[in-house]
Amino acid sequence: MKVSTLYDQGSSKYREDGMIVGTTLFGVLDGVSEPYGPKYPLRLVNGYSSGEVIVREAEQSMMLGEGEINLKQNLANTIRRVARLDLSIMSGATFAFANINDGKLEIAQGGDCFAVLLMKDGALFVTKNQVRAHDVKMNGEIERLMVEVAKERGFDSLESVPDEETTNEIRGEMWNRFCLTLRKERVKDVNRPESSNAAYGLLNGDQNLLRTAIFRRFELSDVSIVLLFSDGMIPWNLMKSSNDQEIGEDALRLFQRSGLVGLLSSARGEEEKNLKSSYTNFAEATAIAIEF
Repeated sequence: MKVSTLYDQGSSKYREDGMIVGTTLFGVLDGVSEPYGPKYPLRLVNGYSSGEVIVREAEQSMMLGEGEINLKQNLANTIRRVARLDLSIMSGATFAFANINDGKLEIAQGGDCFAVLLMKDGALFVTKNQVRAHDVKMNGEIERLMVEVAKERGFDSLESVPDEETTNEIRGEMWNRFCLTLRKERVKDVNRPESSNAAYGLLNGDQNLLRTAIFRRFELSDVSIVLLFSDGMIPWNLMKSSNDQEIGEDALRLFQRSGLVGLLSSARGEEEKNLKSSYTNFAEATAIAIEF
């Protein structure tokens, strides 16, 4: 078994992605804090964002259960530990975990982290991006607000904004307006599959995650490659224009051609093309590859 890993903080101020590399347990996490903007400052916990705090707790908790209990029970225990942090339910982490146990490979996934499995017979299994419908709504609103703020400041389009400083000012005002909407939508969509067609799983202390997350089990002898990665490895302009299977195929192709570094390099190239219209410059990105 060969294991490769990659982490890149991008332009993120906080280290909200996470990684688990054990002997039999592997995982990536992508933390999110309560939505904030310049007028609604991020609330820190001992200098850390709530997304960071939850991810660090989840990393430690999941490793405690390595090799002792199945993946679903390990996740249930971790949910209880995260609940004791007593943070906003709007904070949490998406994730993709892989666990090797008794000749089986277990997968658990929630939110917009990905698990991609190449089987030895050539078949490809790709987990669903549960956040896609939510993101379509929210990114559409971000794009609308960015244009609105730019026009209020006298620019015909985002492309006509002259410099990075002005772009950042436009982003700041967008977040002031957008974060209130995002708070409402996140509460409505997180871990509530019965109430929203945009529902998705988020590790935030709510046991309803166990009803929302995806769990699958495979014969280990049937698996050739496992890729686990956060959504920062797939820029939004590619995410919205491709279905999950296509994303998995492209990620595997890039990995086989040039490794995890090549996968990240492709993402950064796409982000470069959309700097003025994006809510951030370069996303935090984490990936693990396991080859059997």
